[in-house]
This record gives sequence, structure tokens and C-alpha cells, in this order.
Amino acid sequence: MKLQALREGVARVGRDKNVVWIDAPAPFVYACSATGEHEKVDASANVQPRVVRLGIRGKAPYEGVFKVAVTFYNTIIRGNEESPVVPVDIPEPMARGDGGIHCGCVGHDPNREASWRRDITIDFLSSITHGLLGDNGEVPDRISSRVQDLDDAVALCVTLLRPDAYSRILGPGAPLPPLLLQKSLAHTSKHQALISRCIREYQPLQRHPELFVAAPCLDSWHSSWFAPSFVKAYNSEDWSNIFTEVIPGALYTFDLFSKKFCDMLVDELDSYNNSGLPVLRPNSMNNYGVILNMIGMESMVDLLTSTFLREVSRRLFPKLGSDCDSHHTFNVRYRPDEDRGLDMHTDDSDVTFNVCLGKEFEGAGLQFCGTMKKARHRKASAQVRHALGRCLVHLGQLRHGADDIIAGERQNLIIWMRNSQWRKTEEYEAGAFETEAEPPDPVCLSYTHDRDYGQYKPFNDKTKAFKGTGWCPPDRYAYKGFVPDKPE
Repeated sequence: MKLQALREGVARVGRDKNVVWIDAPAPFVYACSATGEHEKVDASANVQPRVVRLGIRGKAPYEGVFKVAVTFYNTIIRGNEESPVVPVDIPEPMARGDGGIHCGCVGHDPNREASWRRDITIDFLSSITHGLLGDNGEVPDRISSRVQDLDDAVALCVTLLRPDAYSRILGPGAPLPPLLLQKSLAHTSKHQALISRCIREYQPLQRHPELFVAAPCLDSWHSSWFAPSFVKAYNSEDWSNIFTEVIPGALYTFDLFSKKFCDMLVDELDSYNNSGLPVLRPNSMNNYGVILNMIGMESMVDLLTSTFLREVSRRLFPKLGSDCDSHHTFNVRYRPDEDRGLDMHTDDSDVTFNVCLGKEFEGAGLQFCGTMKKARHRKASAQVRHALGRCLVHLGQLRHGADDIIAGERQNLIIWMRNSQWRKTEEYEAGAFETEAEPPDPVCLSYTHDRDYGQYKPFNDKTKAFKGTGWCPPDRYAYKGFVPDKPE
């Protein structure tokens, strides 16, 4: 597709009653290549990937506006219709073991100016639970294979955001979906309806409505909400003195929020916790906290991540952080009588922002170790203490855990930023382990994940149920002399 035609499509689709907003076609810094690699885009090439991001309004139970990315991998930047891109055969999608679909990458053709994936992919970037979408919000090839242009992509997304999406996609007289898919569709529909209910019912209870702007602009994030040093760096584009490097290439700290903003956000999250509305666990490990996307703050956090935090991530982590386009945002709470600390783990993110919001507390620092799948992933690398408004930004695959809190209460804002292009690559899907060269450091052990935890630390009443259930390290990559725990 020619870039000019894509721009015309944006103007045309922008008039659709279901499209709330739409951005101009944007370039990538890195994208998934035909060989499944995370490849840097040649900005001078005549064929480049372009992405159109837009907001589409759904119908119950998919109430609200959902952010979608439609990527056109073979956009002709210059030229005319008489010099088209040389076509490449696209293989059938490859089935994954979990029953989903992994989009097959096209083979490399030396006659092409660029070796990118299939022509068009569609990804839901907003938080959504949907039985017909992949784990990362991607629309599987088996559904999107007939999409030819932006109009088709928008029409498909509008259909997916209807309660009768399955029958509409397959057409009149479509057979009932398989039993497992029926259960998945029913479950995800119920979950999405719960989120819509929470947002709707909490609206009149909001203590700080400025945190819930539905269509925020840059001015929605007041400069007084940020630390003065961050405002200065952002406005001047001089970031040379703001970051403290803790682990080269993996962990940095900087001042992000003001005390005013931290106090306001904590007050709002405490208010929701006390409202009596349902509170879902923010992740598989924390029991206390609120998912900001679930209570109506997603649009504001979208602006924070896409405008302010992406400036940070692309400077610190150019390959993984330049094209982050979605997020899972939540707060966590630690008290001596609730969650005291957090076991060693990695995040389901590509880049994580972790900001201390308060309150008063003792202990509860963070221990960092190595990068997942690397030989030293269970070796200690740094220990960091929290400070109000200060942000830790690190690669999601950096193993870390929270030390136990001694007194008081600690609340943190966690933003898991994700890069949909990186997550389509073969490297992300199947990166190889390195063999551990030596035993782990005890501070880096996980009672949840590690098979040799009991060889270095005693199990207690809280952790003994996990004895012998871990998976790390896999047999082939264990250090010499490795002895696994045996189940009770």
C-alpha cells in the first residue's frame, strides 16, 4: 500500500461513527522482520512498516473506547503504482500448543527492498479480555487474513467489540463454537462486563476527577504532578543528568512524580479500595492493589506512557523500549499484616516503571539479580531502596523481589510497558537458556519458581506447599552439582 493511500484511508476512517480518535500513520524504530527478528527499520528505505493507532467504541459488554494498532508492513513511502513491492508467499499460520495462533513470518526475498512480515496485522492495545484474541491482544491470522486495507481492519475490530462477534465473523448459520471456546467467550465476556461495571459505578465516587479524563491532552498531566528535574529534562530534551545507572543496560532510577501527585493518587486508590466495588488482583503474586485500567484511568495512563515514559524507555532501552505501545498499570500495597514482601520473579513486561507513592514505612527494599535465561540470572546484582516519587525503570526480564516490610505501609505504582512488535518475534517466543556456571546466590532464590530453593533456604508454613513444584532451572541448563528439591 502506498503511504498516500494509507493517509487517505485514515481521513476516511476517521469519519466512521465507531472511531473516536485516529492518529496519522507512524513509523517504527524496530519491527518484526520476515525472518522473525526484531530488526531496525531503515528510515531511507522505500518500503517500511507503518502503524495506525486508533480508538474504537465497543458495545456491551465491551463498553468504552479500545485502542487498536493496525500495522501495514509493506508501505511504499515513495514511487507510484507502476513500481509495486515484489510479492512474497505467506505461509499458513502455525498452531501454538496453547490452542492459539502464532502469525507465521514470511520468508526473505532478496528482490524486496525490505523483508517484513505479512502485509497487515491488528493488535488490541487496550486492556481487554476476549475469547477470540491472542494472549497479547493480537487478532489471529485465521480471523484477519481477509483484511486488505484500513477500512477492513476497522470493520473487523468493530465486529469483535460486539457481543455476537463469533457468529458475525463466521457469517449466518455458523455452527456453535467448540465447548472450550464457548466457555472462554462466556468467561471473558463476564470479566469485561465486570470491568465496565466498576468504571461506571465508581465514576460518581471519584475524589480526583482530573485523574479520569476520557480524552486527555498534554495539559491533562499538570507539570506540578512531576518532579522538577523531570519537567526540566522533558522540556529541554536534555536527559544527561537525570538518570542514575544501577545495572548497566538493565536498571536505572530517576525522580518522576511530585509529592502532590503521589498523595493524590494514593488518596484515590484508597478511596476505591474502600468503595465496596470489586477489586481484582493486579497480578498472580500480589494480593493487595488496584488495576488502574479497571477503574477508569486507562486513558490518562495511555498519555503518560505514550508521551512521557516512552521518551525515557527509548533512550535507556532503544531496542525494546522505542516502540512500547501498550501497558498494564496497577498499584501494589505492602503492610506487615498483609503482603509483607514479594518472591523473586520477572515481570510480564518488556520495560517496567516502578514508582514509590508512599506512605511511611521501614524495610521493603528491592533486590535485583540477573536477566532471565542468562547464565547469571540467579546472581545478585543490586539492592535499591524506595524514595517517594522516585522511579525504578528496568527490563521486565530482570529477576527481582521485594524485601519484607518491617513497619508502616508502602504503596507503589507499577507500569508494565509492552512492545507488540518485539512480542511477535521468534527471539521473544523461544529465546534459548544459557547454562548456569555456578550455584545461585541465596538472595536470588524463588520458592515459587526454583527447583533447588530448599537446598539453600528452609521452607516454612507459607512456602512449603511449593517444595518440589518449581521449574527453574531446566535440567539441561542447571549448574554442575545441582540437586532438586523433592515434593513433600
